[in-house]
Amino acid sequence: MAINLALKKPIISSSYLQPYEPVRAVNGDYMTPMSRWLCTHLPGWLTVDLGEVYSFDRWVVRQMPIAGWPSPDYCMSDFTLQGSNDAESWADLDNLAANTSTIVDRMLTAAASYRYVRIYVTKGLNANDKFASLMEFEIYQAPPSLAGLIVKDNDDHIVELNPAFNSNTDSYKATVLLSVASVTIIPTVLDSSAVIKVNSTEVVSGTSSAPITINVGTNQIEVSVTVDGVTKIYTIEITKAAPANPYLKAISITGNNKGAISLAQTFDPKNSFNYTALADYDDTSATVVLTADDPNAKLSVNGGASSSGPVTFPVTMSSPGDYSTAIVVEAADGTTTQSYSLKVTRPSSAYISSIDPIPAVTFIKDPGPGTGFVRDYYNYKVVTTVAFRIKVFLEDYPNINKVSFQINSGSSTDLPHGNFSSPILAPAVGSDLVTITVTSKTGEATKKYIIEVSK
Repeated sequence: MAINLALKKPIISSSYLQPYEPVRAVNGDYMTPMSRWLCTHLPGWLTVDLGEVYSFDRWVVRQMPIAGWPSPDYCMSDFTLQGSNDAESWADLDNLAANTSTIVDRMLTAAASYRYVRIYVTKGLNANDKFASLMEFEIYQAPPSLAGLIVKDNDDHIVELNPAFNSNTDSYKATVLLSVASVTIIPTVLDSSAVIKVNSTEVVSGTSSAPITINVGTNQIEVSVTVDGVTKIYTIEITKAAPANPYLKAISITGNNKGAISLAQTFDPKNSFNYTALADYDDTSATVVLTADDPNAKLSVNGGASSSGPVTFPVTMSSPGDYSTAIVVEAADGTTTQSYSLKVTRPSSAYISSIDPIPAVTFIKDPGPGTGFVRDYYNYKVVTTVAFRIKVFLEDYPNINKVSFQINSGSSTDLPHGNFSSPILAPAVGSDLVTITVTSKTGEATKKYIIEVSK
């Protein structure tokens, strides 16, 4: 509930006619005809001492018709509301001319803060403008508010508020550099009775709060103003930018046939910026997913548009060869960038298309289930009591015309495409491991087939 600051406060006037002294204009009784101020010399004034500086935004003048005189004849015509802090120099706050209202109840365009207020009358009652008279003069306290709000960083630089400070605006944002460790708040009020607190700690108007630590991210600061048990809260949201982070967090590559494709290098995105990966010959395309270390960073691929969040794009590998991608990560500050390169290689085939054993033996998949040679299955068992030889046929022949043939840890020999190997005989005890290694035409990929032979 708004407080009438003028009620029963000390009051004087330029003149008055007994018994209508000025005190009757602030006694709270505006219905008794005798309870009024009457002035016979104009211009004239009626001054109230509020006792200290208060903020107020509403004033009321209750005129004679409220107590029974005819309206508008007994309403004052021309008068001005004025304010002062020394009772000598006066500022005009509001004014009326040709008034006919019995109750003048007006809001100021902005709250004013003064100790002294007065009504300055230049034209009195409409029935006789040489006399001025009113029943009650009221001044209403404005809701609690700040008159000023300044934020300074630890280097005493002013931090810009957005929007610019206005006593009626209670929410602000600001951004500080990474180097800012703390801020101080300097709140100001015009109402000397107001109590100001910054983050619950009382602060004297016009002085700095204790330093408030500012962490990376969003920091909330609350400034409260309390007057006569009524509190208004202002909030300041200060954002401290994180260090520029133009780095990747992850690169994921998946082939359309063989699944996950590993990077050839250890992923170290803050120190290594060039990566390669070897796909399988059977992968005719790959899907790459890039994730930035900072979710607010932006990614672009091959000079395309930047976007935040994980970026997914295809690499089409219609034929064996190298497929390169240029990657740029733009940090959240909009200026810091880091470039990466990714080269995915689809090798030529290093598969064996078939193996023919003579005499016939059964290739058992290890682990199973199933029997028979399959080009992309690499471990087999053969159980036999007789020696046998094999012919190896290459998928990429004649580009590849031989394989490396090895039994256990013996010497490796060349086995030409379609030619018989040397005899393979299971040992009396245990087993022998036959290893057939195929290297692709350009040497990027190898396939290693292992046959465990036992009796």
